[in-house]
Amino acid sequence: MGNSHSNGTNLMSSDIERLMRETGFSRDQLKHLYVRFCYIDKKGRGYLTPEDFTAISELTLNPLGARIVGTLFTHAGCEEPKMVFRQFVHVLSTFRPIDNHSRTLVNAKIQKMRFAFEICDVDGNGYITRNDFRKTLAKVLGTKIPIDRIDQIFDLSISESDGDQDEKISFNEFCKAMDNVEVVKRMSIYL
Repeated sequence: MGNSHSNGTNLMSSDIERLMRETGFSRDQLKHLYVRFCYIDKKGRGYLTPEDFTAISELTLNPLGARIVGTLFTHAGCEEPKMVFRQFVHVLSTFRPIDNHSRTLVNAKIQKMRFAFEICDVDGNGYITRNDFRKTLAKVLGTKIPIDRIDQIFDLSISESDGDQDEKISFNEFCKAMDNVEVVKRMSIYL
């Protein structure tokens, strides 16, 4: 699955069939993703690094772009900062829209929520703490908001979502707090 053919034709049929079963993507969608993978892999190495994602302007312009890329690599199960096509497809399947005809576990609402939670859990300890919240909100808002205002927002968020009152937000508490947010719609990529 190297970079020799940018049209996706050098994907083996067995690879396509297996990825279709595992991810819910169609044959055409997988070919489209392969072309995109090859485009991002400008050096033709057959894998992507976090630096390769700088070719995607939406990530470069997003204040949380580096956190998103880091979370992509974590979700792909990359032990080193190299993502092969199979991992690329699997991690992107999380963002496949949910429909009533082909619903797989990989794109369930809970998986989308897990991804969003991990972006906010900056230190990776399984909780969103005051410090995580500060770092995330500071990235999103930049220097436009003073730290004491961020703390006020966190205190309000904690009071509404911290069921066990331990001053941190667990994944379950995050899910409850986000229950009315259109996570599925906002975290879906349409190919």
